[in-house]
Amino acid sequence: SQEGMRCSDGIHGDGRCYSPDNGSASNQTDLSPESIPTTLQVDIDCQPGSGYYGPSCLPCRCLHDGICRDGRQGDGWCLCAVNYSGLHCEQCAAGRFGATCDQTCPICPSPLVCDEGIDGSGSCIARRPRRSTTVSRVLI
Repeated sequence: SQEGMRCSDGIHGDGRCYSPDNGSASNQTDLSPESIPTTLQVDIDCQPGSGYYGPSCLPCRCLHDGICRDGRQGDGWCLCAVNYSGLHCEQCAAGRFGATCDQTCPICPSPLVCDEGIDGSGSCIARRPRRSTTVSRVLI
Protein backbone atom coordinates (compact mmCIF):
# COMPACT_ATOMS: atom_id res chain seq x y z
CA SER A 1 0.00 0.00 0.00
CA GLN A 2 1.17 3.54 -0.75
CA GLU A 3 -0.90 4.97 2.13
CA GLY A 4 1.29 7.20 4.29
CA MET A 5 4.16 7.17 1.81
CA ARG A 6 5.93 10.41 0.95
CA CYS A 7 8.03 10.72 -2.19
CA SER A 8 11.28 12.64 -2.12
CA ASP A 9 11.61 15.90 -4.05
CA GLY A 10 13.00 15.20 -7.49
CA ILE A 11 11.28 11.83 -7.99
CA HIS A 12 10.21 11.67 -11.62
CA GLY A 13 7.87 8.70 -11.72
CA ASP A 14 10.36 5.90 -11.20
CA GLY A 15 7.91 4.27 -8.78
CA ARG A 16 10.17 4.37 -5.73
CA CYS A 17 8.79 6.14 -2.66
CA TYR A 18 10.24 6.27 0.83
CA SER A 19 8.33 5.97 4.08
CA PRO A 20 8.75 8.98 6.39
CA ASP A 21 8.79 6.56 9.36
CA ASN A 22 11.57 4.10 8.60
CA GLY A 23 13.08 5.10 5.26
CA SER A 24 12.21 1.74 3.69
CA ALA A 25 11.53 1.74 -0.02
CA SER A 26 8.39 0.57 -1.74
CA ASN A 27 8.14 -0.25 -5.43
CA GLN A 28 5.16 1.05 -7.32
CA THR A 29 4.63 -0.66 -10.63
CA ASP A 30 1.52 1.12 -11.92
CA LEU A 31 2.49 4.69 -12.82
CA SER A 32 -0.78 5.76 -14.42
CA PRO A 33 -1.90 9.20 -13.14
CA GLU A 34 -4.78 7.60 -11.21
CA SER A 35 -2.45 5.25 -9.34
CA ILE A 36 0.19 7.79 -8.33
CA PRO A 37 -0.26 9.00 -4.76
CA THR A 38 -1.08 12.69 -4.52
CA THR A 39 2.24 13.48 -2.85
CA LEU A 40 4.19 11.88 -5.70
CA GLN A 41 2.06 13.68 -8.30
CA VAL A 42 2.70 17.04 -6.60
CA ASP A 43 6.45 16.37 -6.49
CA ILE A 44 6.47 15.53 -10.21
CA ASP A 45 4.37 18.57 -11.15
CA CYS A 46 6.27 21.08 -9.01
CA GLN A 47 9.77 20.58 -10.39
CA PRO A 48 11.50 23.61 -11.98
CA GLY A 49 10.47 23.78 -15.63
CA SER A 50 7.13 22.07 -14.96
CA GLY A 51 4.90 25.15 -15.29
CA TYR A 52 3.70 24.77 -11.67
CA TYR A 53 4.90 26.72 -8.64
CA GLY A 54 4.78 27.06 -4.88
CA PRO A 55 3.95 24.73 -1.99
CA SER A 56 0.42 24.25 -3.36
CA CYS A 57 1.72 23.48 -6.87
CA LEU A 58 -0.37 26.10 -8.66
CA PRO A 59 -0.29 26.36 -12.47
CA CYS A 60 1.75 29.22 -13.91
CA ARG A 61 -0.29 31.78 -15.84
CA CYS A 62 2.34 33.38 -18.07
CA LEU A 63 1.12 34.19 -21.59
CA HIS A 64 2.94 34.87 -24.88
CA ASP A 65 5.98 32.67 -24.11
CA GLY A 66 6.59 34.33 -20.75
CA ILE A 67 8.88 32.32 -18.47
CA CYS A 68 7.48 31.39 -15.08
CA ARG A 69 9.54 31.20 -11.89
CA ASP A 70 8.20 27.74 -11.17
CA GLY A 71 9.08 24.80 -8.98
CA ARG A 72 8.22 24.25 -5.33
CA GLN A 73 10.32 27.30 -4.33
CA GLY A 74 8.97 29.44 -7.21
CA ASP A 75 6.54 32.32 -6.82
CA GLY A 76 4.82 32.16 -10.23
CA TRP A 77 6.26 35.51 -11.31
CA CYS A 78 6.44 35.89 -15.11
CA LEU A 79 9.49 37.07 -17.02
CA CYS A 80 7.94 38.42 -20.20
CA ALA A 81 9.29 38.12 -23.73
CA VAL A 82 10.76 41.36 -25.08
CA ASN A 83 7.53 42.70 -26.67
CA TYR A 84 5.23 41.98 -23.71
CA SER A 85 4.56 43.23 -20.20
CA GLY A 86 2.02 42.88 -17.41
CA LEU A 87 1.66 40.52 -14.47
CA HIS A 88 1.03 37.57 -16.80
CA CYS A 89 2.62 39.04 -19.97
CA GLU A 90 -0.90 39.79 -21.19
CA GLN A 91 -0.23 43.21 -22.73
CA CYS A 92 2.20 44.86 -25.10
CA ALA A 93 5.33 46.47 -23.70
CA ALA A 94 5.39 50.28 -23.81
CA GLY A 95 5.75 51.57 -27.36
CA ARG A 96 4.55 48.30 -28.96
CA PHE A 97 1.27 47.46 -30.69
CA GLY A 98 -0.49 44.80 -32.75
CA ALA A 99 -1.93 41.34 -32.10
CA THR A 100 1.54 39.95 -31.36
CA CYS A 101 3.02 43.24 -30.04
CA ASP A 102 5.66 43.03 -32.75
CA GLN A 103 5.16 46.51 -34.19
CA THR A 104 6.91 49.62 -32.85
CA CYS A 105 5.01 52.84 -32.28
CA PRO A 106 6.13 55.94 -34.17
CA ILE A 107 7.33 59.02 -32.31
CA CYS A 108 4.25 61.20 -31.99
CA PRO A 109 4.29 65.01 -31.79
CA SER A 110 3.13 66.33 -28.43
CA PRO A 111 0.41 66.25 -27.15
CA LEU A 112 -0.42 63.15 -29.23
CA VAL A 113 0.50 59.63 -28.10
CA CYS A 114 0.74 56.30 -29.88
CA ASP A 115 -2.32 54.06 -29.84
CA GLU A 116 -0.35 51.15 -28.38
CA GLY A 117 -1.32 47.73 -27.08
CA ILE A 118 -2.66 44.48 -28.48
CA ASP A 119 -5.73 46.26 -29.85
CA GLY A 120 -3.80 49.42 -30.75
CA SER A 121 -3.46 50.79 -34.27
CA GLY A 122 -0.06 52.47 -33.91
CA SER A 123 -1.61 55.80 -34.93
CA CYS A 124 -0.87 59.04 -33.12
CA ILE A 125 -3.99 59.93 -31.14
CA ALA A 126 -5.09 62.33 -28.40
CA ARG A 127 -4.16 61.01 -24.95
CA ARG A 128 -6.89 58.81 -23.52
CA PRO A 129 -8.22 60.01 -20.18
CA ARG A 130 -7.01 57.81 -17.34
CA ARG A 131 -9.50 56.11 -15.11
CA SER A 132 -9.22 57.38 -11.58
CA THR A 133 -8.60 54.73 -8.97
CA THR A 134 -8.75 57.15 -6.06
CA VAL A 135 -11.84 57.79 -4.02
CA SER A 136 -12.76 61.42 -3.40
CA ARG A 137 -14.18 62.44 -0.05
CA VAL A 138 -16.08 65.62 0.53
CA LEU A 139 -15.72 67.10 4.01
CA ILE A 140 -18.60 69.22 5.21
